Amino acid sequence: AFKAVHGYRPDYFMSEDMEFFARLTAYGHRTGGPVAVLEDLRVRPSTRRYDAWSTARMLWWQNPVIVRLGLTSPRFWRNWYATTVR
Repeated sequence: AFKAVHGYRPDYFMSEDMEFFARLTAYGHRTGGPVAVLEDLRVRPSTRRYDAWSTARMLWWQNPVIVRLGLTSPRFWRNWYATTVR
């Protein structure tokens, strides 16, 4: 399925996982394949950026409308990637 939907889009700078899941789900429905969420798999993301940035700033950068406006723009996302939180 990963190969059939051509994997993640390398030109997306944000929400590439959500876009990939949408294509994967559509592929599953089209082909009659199962679509499942693995409940026993846990991912522990880093919260450093959330801890360092204000709530307003995080809401701005993760707002779906804002994300859609600049999905493929490296210039738009330069502040997200240039200011590495360590």
